Amino acid sequence: MANILHVLIPLISSITFFILISKTVSQSTYFSFNTFASYTTNLTYQGDAHVPSGSSFLRLTKTDADGFPQQVSVGRVLYSKPVQFRARDSIIHFKTTLKFTIKPTHGYAPGDGLAFFIAPVGSLIPGGSSGGELGIFDYTGTSSALFAIEFDLFSNDWDPVDPQHIGVDINSIKSRKVVGFGSSCLGHEVQLSISYNGYMLNVVLTCREETRLLDYECDLRKILPQQVQVGISASTGSFFALHDVHFWRFNSFVENRTHHASNASKLV
Repeated sequence: MANILHVLIPLISSITFFILISKTVSQSTYFSFNTFASYTTNLTYQGDAHVPSGSSFLRLTKTDADGFPQQVSVGRVLYSKPVQFRARDSIIHFKTTLKFTIKPTHGYAPGDGLAFFIAPVGSLIPGGSSGGELGIFDYTGTSSALFAIEFDLFSNDWDPVDPQHIGVDINSIKSRKVVGFGSSCLGHEVQLSISYNGYMLNVVLTCREETRLLDYECDLRKILPQQVQVGISASTGSFFALHDVHFWRFNSFVENRTHHASNASKLV
């Protein structure tokens, strides 16, 4: 009997350990905002971000009493709860979809743009981040442990030839890769879908008759901490526009490498 127990106890312990590991394979986050008609504790508002009276959309940058956009404005919203981004020997999967409208004022050049970003927990608006810094980078154009997808309307010195573009920003406002888009996206609803499977980033921009695709290979575990916050930011500088968000959905899960690619259907 003692010999049998000597064999069974390690076996039972191994099975129990496997079950515990299996139960803790993934940690997920999901939220969806179809309207911003009322303030919610699930969102942290920063800077000039607000919900105009009687509206169901989120306005990120400042306007005057007549609704005219103002210069040198920064507004951001962050999902209030921390998002588990990685753990030991794990891979992050996430997908987010934004629907927004950026409306220039007739006779004025538009500026500056909007970005989805991922930053360390407790992220605040950096100093000097209005205008081309999009509310996410300081006056030096850099920030540690920050990832963003920018929807940029104005060509600054560091920008590519395409004045209007989507770009991948990692710790710097100088995008790693960009894809241009046309003026038909201005003043009309834009849908920006961003997905990441642990090594490949896919971005799809659609607005009216335009569709733009951007792919970029990167390992965000080397850039971002274990827990992060996700957010949306917009800014104006000398040039301005209305930056209004109508919809935001986010879904993520952290997956053990041994189960990699088995749960892709979890992302919606």
